[in-house]
Parts: sequence; structure tokens; C-alpha cells
Amino acid sequence: MNKTDEREVERIVRATVKDELEKKVEKMVREELKGKANERLIIQIVKNAMSSLYRTLWMRRATWLSGIENKEN
Repeated sequence: MNKTDEREVERIVRATVKDELEKKVEKMVREELKGKANERLIIQIVKNAMSSLYRTLWMRRATWLSGIENKEN
């Protein structure tokens, strides 16, 4: 095995381990957050965040609106 092969094997192993770890963590989080009370809490948090974001963007529209232009490709 040369260095290139070793790096390729290492890259594949890291990607596989990362994927498996992400799947396990996601499964654990989903199990912990399962339930109506948590869903309502998450929905309320998202509603509040989106409302706050919209309000902030609206109040500061002069800052970002000037940067938006209709350009042809």
C-alpha cells in the first residue's frame, strides 16, 4: 500500500464513521424530542424566531434592499 492508497482508505473510513455517528446522534435526538409538548414548544420557538427575523428585516430594509438588483445573466 502506498501513501495515496492509505489516504484514500483513511478518507473513506472517516466519511463512514462520520455518517454513522450523525445517524446515531440524530436518532437519539429524535427519540428525546418525541412528544406533543416538545413539538408545540419547538413550533412556538420557530414562530417567534421567524416573526423576530421578519420584523428586523423590515425595520432595516433600507440597508439590505439597496443591495438587491435585477441583473441579467
